[in-house]
Amino acid sequence: GLITEQGNRMTGTDILLDSAVVNQDSATGVLNKKTVTDEATAAINLANVAGCDHSMYLMVWDIDDFKQVNDTYGHYFGDEVIKHLATELNRAVANRGLVGRIGGDEFVVLIHDITDYGIEKVLKRIEKCRVKYNEENNVNLDFAKGVSLYTEGDTTFENLVARADAEMYRDKRLTKKGRRDDYE
Repeated sequence: GLITEQGNRMTGTDILLDSAVVNQDSATGVLNKKTVTDEATAAINLANVAGCDHSMYLMVWDIDDFKQVNDTYGHYFGDEVIKHLATELNRAVANRGLVGRIGGDEFVVLIHDITDYGIEKVLKRIEKCRVKYNEENNVNLDFAKGVSLYTEGDTTFENLVARADAEMYRDKRLTKKGRRDDYE
């Protein structure tokens, strides 16, 4: 609530916040770090208790050399790049999971009810992400990504993130060496 003083009298006013806004990352509209962590943890815990009869993947995405995007094109365009990636992740996931921003240019995705072929299509779709800088130039984005598969009863959100993070950093190292593994 908010307490205000009117004359010599104190009054209390309730402030109602839309929970959707509180749970969203303000720059991208996807879930914020706390909310995506809480919701993904709940989904994984439920799968552990109830049994999971479908594939569930956790992905971590990071824009390669994002500092260079900001340095070359400016921070406002960098913001547009982050928004564009968030939009593409949301489109790819549709109603099969969660998308959240966990850091500057880092996102986490939990996706369920998808086949191995389906997850490959999602990966390829995101990897082809382009952002229009101006009428003459599109900026091709490169990503480091890590994917971990949920296996019934053997994991937690933290374990899935740790495995996906390890894969993402592996992907980042291979990209710098020019030998990216495309998960094909």
